[in-house]
Amino acid sequence: NDIAFQRLAAVVCRRTQDFSVQGLTNAVWSYATACYAVQSWFSAVADEVLRREPGEFEPLDVANCLWSFAAVAQSCGGVVITRLREHGVRMLGEFTAQNLAISAWSLAALEIRDELFIEKVADEFVRKIQDCKAQELNNMLW
Repeated sequence: NDIAFQRLAAVVCRRTQDFSVQGLTNAVWSYATACYAVQSWFSAVADEVLRREPGEFEPLDVANCLWSFAAVAQSCGGVVITRLREHGVRMLGEFTAQNLAISAWSLAALEIRDELFIEKVADEFVRKIQDCKAQELNNMLW
């Protein structure tokens, strides 16, 4: 329902600082899953992600935020994507194969070329390849 999404987005845009990182991630993932790509909503989330400290993010937060922005083609100027990549690099060893595949797919979908990041993601993915599913392997190759 567009009206419900619009009303919720308006409230959330004013209160992003009240959300935990996981809460922000869940909210942005929900909107992306529903294909609700309103620039003001994604910009508000991007601004809040930029205000947060790296230690507040878990690997799943990074991967799901990247996926959410990519799924609705919202790079928000690319600054938030850069910050999420920086957070991701710090904790790549903690990423699951799925987190790695989602992150790589997201950059490809946004047409962002970051060879160093992708190389590090690929190296970590190879270390975890025995744990990966066919879909994760397909996402990495995409």
